[in-house]
Amino acid sequence: NHTLYARFSRNSYTLTLNVQGEGTAKDAGEYAYDSKVTVTATNAKGYHFVRWMAENAEVATTTSYTFNMPANPYTLTAVFEKDVYTVNVEKAGATLGGTIGIGSLGTLTAKATFGDSITLVSNTEDGYTFIGWTMGENAITLDDEGKFTIPAQDANGATITLTATFAENKYTITFDGNKPADSSANVGGTTAEMKDVLYTTSINLTANGFTLTGWTFTGWNTKADGKGTAYAD
Repeated sequence: NHTLYARFSRNSYTLTLNVQGEGTAKDAGEYAYDSKVTVTATNAKGYHFVRWMAENAEVATTTSYTFNMPANPYTLTAVFEKDVYTVNVEKAGATLGGTIGIGSLGTLTAKATFGDSITLVSNTEDGYTFIGWTMGENAITLDDEGKFTIPAQDANGATITLTATFAENKYTITFDGNKPADSSANVGGTTAEMKDVLYTTSINLTANGFTLTGWTFTGWNTKADGKGTAYAD
């Protein structure tokens, strides 16, 4: 009598990995039935990993997923989604200079998705000049409509701070002898101009150095006819 024994070899099946969104998925290939398989998902910049899907069902939410190979070809999809950030806008230094916002003046924080555009707005007060926007130490560029494209950050949920800079204007004050029309004599002397005077600075004016025979200096005015703002010497 003879006994014959059945022999079996373990089948191998194809593991296919797909990607939804932006990122990579490893390791696709041929695997023996019931062997342990580990796949790994890595997000692209500006995206974060969400889940592994198999036949429209979620099977894992960790980037590394270990499972036993089934007795059939198997397809997994790594799902990535765009990052969402918190965008804050602020003014550098002093509280004066102007008003800023995201989309509208006074809106200082908003949620924004990687790659989307937000509109940065600013309104400059009298006596100031708007210099521009920065992110960290780097100047940022807006398009013709004032839109800024959200760049990728290190992690989903990160905070982006954009800073608006306003500079207080500097002015030169010059003094004019302003000879009266009915004066037969010419104005003599000079009064030195004042340079780099900040808009909000309150300072003493240069002492009058003009003279006019037969006339008495009575003060300064922003209009030659005396109908402007008057200032004492």
